[in-house]
Amino acid sequence: VQNGSLQNALDKGTKFSTGILLDLFLNICRGVREIHEKQMAHRDLKPSNIMLSNSSHAVILDFGSMTPDTIRMTTRVEAQR
Repeated sequence: VQNGSLQNALDKGTKFSTGILLDLFLNICRGVREIHEKQMAHRDLKPSNIMLSNSSHAVILDFGSMTPDTIRMTTRVEAQR
C-alpha cells in the first residue's frame, strides 16, 4: 500500500489482500474507539479522511468536524434511531 488516502487507493483501483483489509479495518476501529473514549465524535469519517502508510497502517485525519459526544446509546434500538 502506498502512502496517501484510502480514497486515492480506491480511485486507483488498488487491490488489497484480505489480510491488509482486515489490518486497515482494525486500525480504523481502534482510532474510532480512541476518539469515542475521549467522549468525542468525528462526524466526517470517510475514505478521504483516512491516510494509509506503507506498513498498511490507517490513520484517521481531519478532526475539524469533531464535537463532544452527547448521544448515549446502550441498545441496538437506540443506535438505529
